[in-house]
Amino acid sequence: MGMKKVYSNQSGVSLLSLLLALGIAAFLYYSVVRKYLSKSPAGRDSVEALKEENIDLDNYKSMQETSRKNIDELNRKIEEHEKRSMGPE
Repeated sequence: MGMKKVYSNQSGVSLLSLLLALGIAAFLYYSVVRKYLSKSPAGRDSVEALKEENIDLDNYKSMQETSRKNIDELNRKIEEHEKRSMGPE
């Protein structure tokens, strides 16, 4: 009886472990990026205060536009109040 040599498939195992490691890394990257991108551009306290002021928090541009509109409206109200308090000249 002759002895047969058993060959292990080293390259197949290393390829499988490499693919598994890449899959885990890709999943972790996806999770981190998704969590980061879903965050609001402001903190929790700020979010509540900005929502009370009707400021859109979808993205920075909309935040800036709604803030500018609110400031313009506030300035207009201040001017009207000043005109009324001065009375007719």
